[in-house]
Amino acid sequence: MNFRRTNEDLGVMLGCVFQFFAMLFTAFFGYISHLFWVFDVMMSNDPVTMGEFFLSVVGTLMFPIGCVHGIYLWFM
Repeated sequence: MNFRRTNEDLGVMLGCVFQFFAMLFTAFFGYISHLFWVFDVMMSNDPVTMGEFFLSVVGTLMFPIGCVHGIYLWFM
C-alpha cells in the first residue's frame, strides 16, 4: 500500500477546507441576517402578524431555520 501524499491530494484537501469554511460563514451570516430581520420587524410600528412572530421565535431558537430564513432574505 502506498501512503504517500501527492500535490493532487493537497489540492483536494484545500478545496474541501475552503468549501467547509464557505458553508460555515454562509450559515453564520444567514443567521445574523435573520436576527437583524427580527429586530427590524419587532421594533417597527407596523402590526406583527402571527406568522412573523412564530418565524422570529422559532428561527432565533433553532439555528438551521434561522440560517435558511436569513439566506432567503438575501434573495427576496
